[in-house]
Amino acid sequence: MDYLDYDRVKARFLSVTGMPAEEFSEGSIFDNAEQFVLSHITKAPGELTAGELRLCEYAAAAVAVYDHSVTLWLTERPVMDMTGKVSAQREKQDIVRAAAELRREAFGQLTAAGLAAPLEFAFIGV
Repeated sequence: MDYLDYDRVKARFLSVTGMPAEEFSEGSIFDNAEQFVLSHITKAPGELTAGELRLCEYAAAAVAVYDHSVTLWLTERPVMDMTGKVSAQREKQDIVRAAAELRREAFGQLTAAGLAAPLEFAFIGV
């Protein structure tokens, strides 16, 4: 990570997911999350104040939680019960929805701080 504090992003990620640090294989999830956040902000990373950096770190952690949740959901296979009915595990879908809401809320804070445009645009017919 070039601009955001790796340890703070990781700590926030681990606190949200409840995952012990020793069970987490890091890979590039935080680098990808940082890139996603930085690609959506309206200021150059070097111009961010300490408070703005904290908001970006929170958003990066939220993006990492979302990415991790989606990865887990995609690796789950459909489950067949004893009657032969096949279904996806419902809990994983709920986790992905909650992670998406966390990401929306984090970017809402960036938007409210004037650092980013909304991730989702609403079109109003006239």
